[in-house]
Formats: sequence, structure tokens, C-alpha cells
Amino acid sequence: MLILVKTINNKNMRSFILFILMGSYFLFSNNSYSGEVNNYPAGEQLNDSRIKVVSSPDVSELTSVLVSKYNQIKTGRKLSASTGTADFADGTIYFFTSSSPIAGETRMSEKIVVGHEIIVPVINERNPMLEKLYEQGLKDKDFSLLLSASPEWSKLKPGAGNVPLHVYIYETPSLVSKLADFCGMDESKIAAGRVASAEELLATVRRDIYAVGFFKLSDVLNAGKNEFTEQICIVPIDKNQNGKLDAFENIYSSPDELIRGVWIGKYPRKLSSKIYAASASAGYDEASVDFLDWVITDGQEILISLGYNNLLTREKTSGMQTLRPVSPTDGAAPVPYGPNIWVMVLGTAAFIILIVVFTRARLKRKHGISSEDIEVTPALNVESILAPAGLFYDKTHTWAFMEQDGMVKVGIDDFLQHVTGPLSQVKMKEPGEKVRKGEKILTIIQQGKQLDIYSPVTGQIKTQNQTLINNPSQINSDPYLSGWVYQIEPSNWLRETKFMFMADKFNEWLEDEFVRLKDFLAASANSNAVVYNHIVLQDGGELTNNVLAGLEPEVWEDFQTKFIDVSR
Repeated sequence: MLILVKTINNKNMRSFILFILMGSYFLFSNNSYSGEVNNYPAGEQLNDSRIKVVSSPDVSELTSVLVSKYNQIKTGRKLSASTGTADFADGTIYFFTSSSPIAGETRMSEKIVVGHEIIVPVINERNPMLEKLYEQGLKDKDFSLLLSASPEWSKLKPGAGNVPLHVYIYETPSLVSKLADFCGMDESKIAAGRVASAEELLATVRRDIYAVGFFKLSDVLNAGKNEFTEQICIVPIDKNQNGKLDAFENIYSSPDELIRGVWIGKYPRKLSSKIYAASASAGYDEASVDFLDWVITDGQEILISLGYNNLLTREKTSGMQTLRPVSPTDGAAPVPYGPNIWVMVLGTAAFIILIVVFTRARLKRKHGISSEDIEVTPALNVESILAPAGLFYDKTHTWAFMEQDGMVKVGIDDFLQHVTGPLSQVKMKEPGEKVRKGEKILTIIQQGKQLDIYSPVTGQIKTQNQTLINNPSQINSDPYLSGWVYQIEPSNWLRETKFMFMADKFNEWLEDEFVRLKDFLAASANSNAVVYNHIVLQDGGELTNNVLAGLEPEVWEDFQTKFIDVSR
């Protein structure tokens, strides 16, 4: 073997090793198993006629059509559909949306996504405000203005001049209710013009260059093509409300990109909903699997015809894995193994290595990594970030709290300390120095790598937390109590707090920050081999804790300019 390997030149070495690994896997796995795996739960397999499909009212039409079509295609199948509340009976499949109370039911742990409903604002591609809208996007408050009486472009976007603004919606209950919920308005207060159908609304927007129309995304797609229909543009939404359309918010180049953006949280939740199917039982019987498998594959055409959007490929794969678990469940017939179980282990290990090598090689060849591909262990997400109530949080990842004596304590938020890892040094300003909101107030250092932090408030520094000089890691262990940085006498407190977040809004904003962080790491990995080798690529993963800690100073410099500085 050694002689053979030595005769193979470097160019062919990788191909040779991969060939050996692949052959080993198939050889070993074929010799290691005997018997068949039953992928369905043990117990009685329910007859089709006993399966009931119950839907929440908002998807009753969809459910009825799916069941009816399935019964027509599958000869002899007799699934029944009804609308009502969940009674969690065995043999029942439930269809509901993400806004339904059933969605949070703990017994629905095996729910799968079968479709999407997405509401989008649309304008004519010749609208004179198009360029400005694509620079700034629409804020939440802009929707309320659009749907109120007598909207004007000059109110929506200052400097627009005397340009007429005509707003239309069509009479679809779910569309109207979603818009009202998003704006916090009563449905009866929506003053937009009403039209009878999506087709009529589309014709109106094409005819009127000053019009804004609210559609379901499926209404503005070319049938059978991954593109928007002619003569219209989707209006971008400024999800982080900073007055500009950031790179991570630009998800409007194609329908698939928009749907993917919705899936990973780059689009307002209240303007979109997922359509779920679930069983109250511990798993799915064979007949239920057949029906739901059809819904997420061939049945997608029916969802599209009724105004819903189809699933991404990865969502279909996830659904199929839920319906057909890889390993047998408790009570299923055991899988007998031959005496060479160690061979099976080697074969599996060979297969895993094969996949890793191929994946990394492919990504290196393409040199393109997307933010959705950034791994990781589920150690850092919105739920893992502490955000005590009563504090004000700033976009510079600092916090502020006014004490009873009128002094304001400031510090670094929990998100940033999780990203940087344990700090080894801090550089602070001296008491008596004056600072303005957005000016550098602190430098944090981690093993020679540093970030400049900006002040959340304007005022004069009265006290610095001197314990941080010898123990800077207090910022990591207790960022909101012993890890505070300064006491500042504020000079513009009331006005500046209007631009900060309280805890609930801060948590919503953090979702966008995690998306921005993934985007930053993806861009860095594409241009920096050190970053590429540091992060593991795995579809759908989450960020690992202390993600910057092992990266080079150049990456920290990029993080400063491309992540921290742009938030000032």
C-alpha cells in the first residue's frame, strides 16, 4: 500500500483517497446490515378512512382543496377535512399557520412546514421614487401612512415634491388582517382603495406609476419561473429601522432569495406566515406520511394556485426527514447486525470524511459562502443573550441606565461580549472628559486584538469602573452589574433615549444583528483563508460562542469598520 501511494503524484492523491473512501463505505455498509428498518411507529397502522384533517379557519380552504385533490389522485383514499379547534386526537392531522394558537402547542413537536404566505408592497418599475425606496426601504411607520387617509409621497419620503400617491389592496381576509396587525390598526381604519382581485390590482399598478399595491407574493410571480412578473418591483423593507437598506436587508433580487430571507428572519414576521401540518401522536402512521409527503412535493402546485408560496428545497428535505426518521423508533422491529459491526462503523466514518472533504473542496472551488451556511453549535443565539428590563440599549451594542441621583451608568451589552470572548485589557477615558453620543468612549482588547466602542449618550464622565483595569473579564462575566464601565452626567438624556431600545424591542433588533453577523462572517470567509479554516460550514447551523476570539487582527479590523462603525 505504501509503495502504491508513493507512486501516485500529488495531483491525483486526493481523487485516489476519495475513491478508496467511497468504495470502503459502500462495501462495508452492504456487508454490515441485514434485515429492514421499519421507519414508522410501532402499533396499529391507521386506515386512511380514519384519518381526519382539521384546519384552523385561516387555512380551511387550502386544507379542503388539498384533501379533495389527494382523494381524487389516490384511488380509494378517503381522508376527511374539517375546520375547528385542535382536540389532539390520534389519527388526526392539523393544518394551521404560525399565528395560530396551535403553533405554540408543545405536543406539536413534529410539525412540518408545508408552505408560506407572504405579503409584499409593490410599485410600478417606472415609479419616480423607485431609486430612493431602494436606498432607504420602508419603515414600519411608513405602512401606517400608506394605509391611512390621503397619503402623500412627500410625507412618506421627504423631498419627493408634489407627487400623487395612490394605495390599493384587494379583498382577501388574510391580507387585510396581516396588514392591520403589522400596523397596529383596526381593519376598518384601512383607507386604501379596494379592488376585487389580484389580477385587477396588478393591472392598476402597471397602469398607474404612482400607485402602491399590497399583494401576496404568489400574485406577482411569473408562473413556472423564478422571477417577478413584468413591470413591477417589490418595495424593500428597512427591517432594522435605521433609515437605509443595508446589504443584509437586500433580499429582493429573486423570489427564492426573498423566500429564503423570510425563512431566516430578514423579513417582518407579521407580514409572513408559515403553513404547518402536524400530528398530535408521537410520530406519523404510514397513511399520514403518504399524504403529507404528497403535500410537500406534488401538492405544492395547489398551494401556489391558492396564493401561497412553495417550499425551499431544504424545507422539503427537513419535512421528509421528520416524516421518515432515519433510525427506528421505540417498539419498531430491531435491526439485526452481523458480527462485523466494527466494519459498519468504519464505513460510516469513511462516508462522513468523504462528505466533509467533498463539501470543503466544492466551497473552496466556488469560493462562495452564504450567511445561511455558517455553522455552528447552538451556543449563541437571541435566546442566549441577557437583556435585563429597565435598561436602554443602543445600536452600538452599549447600554445605559439612569440612577436615582441622575447619573447614567453605561456599559457593553451581552451580545458583544459573547462575540469577542474573554477580554484581556480595556482602555478607558478619564473622569472629567466630555463625550458625545457616537464618539469613541472605550477600547476593548482581547489578546492584542481590539475594538473601539462608542458612547450611547452625551455628557461628562464622572466615574470610571477602575476594577476593570485589573479585571477586564468582569465585562464578560457580569456586563450589566459589576462590568459597568462609566458613570456619566448626561446632557441630552430624554432626546437620546428616543433612539434606543427597551428590552423587548432590543431582542427583536438582535435577530437582525445575528443575521448581520452571519453575513459578515460569510464575507470574511470568502476572502480570508484563516477565517474559512476557523469556521465550520454546515447548512442551517447557529453561531458558536466567542466566534471572533480565534480570528486574526485583520478580521477584527474588518469587524470594526463593517459591523460596529456602521451602527453609529
